[in-house]
Formats: sequence, structure tokens, C-alpha cells
Amino acid sequence: MTTSENMRPANPSAVNSPESEPPFLSVHTTVVLLAALVIGIAIGALTALTHVPITAAAIAGLTAAGASIPVIDDVLRGMQIRTPSLLCSNRPRTATC
Repeated sequence: MTTSENMRPANPSAVNSPESEPPFLSVHTTVVLLAALVIGIAIGALTALTHVPITAAAIAGLTAAGASIPVIDDVLRGMQIRTPSLLCSNRPRTATC
């Protein structure tokens, strides 16, 4: 057996079969969650550098990560940030409401 034969799958049709499972997370979801993770770590680290208790820095990082998820999602989808319906209740219907 040569090296190239060792690298081939035993059943080549199984690799591209329609019965293969879809990925656990889509690429979009993965990018959103990773960006939120980076933001949360950055905010938590910067908060920890201000000499507050570590628990407060962790809460700040978790809050920043959670709050950034819808914003990152909208930015990646190219949509406007969602306007709360309460702000638009007394206004005529426009593109933003």
C-alpha cells in the first residue's frame, strides 16, 4: 500500500452521502458566538484591570458578551438594529418601525 492509498477513506461514498449529519452550528452562529466571546473576554479583562473584584469583572464580561450577540447578528446579516415596538407605537409605519 502506498501513502496515498492510506489516506483514502474506506468508503468514499460515505463522505459525500446525503445521509451525513448537518454541522452542529452554522458558520454564521459560530462567528457570532466567537465574536461575542472575544468581546466578553476583552471587557472582563479591562474591568479586572480596574482593581474591582474578579466576580464583578466576570459579570461585566458575561453581560457584554450576552448583550453583543444580537448586535453582532444584525451587523453580520446587514440589517438595522431592531427597534423596540414601544418606540414605534405612536408613530406612523416607516422603514424603521
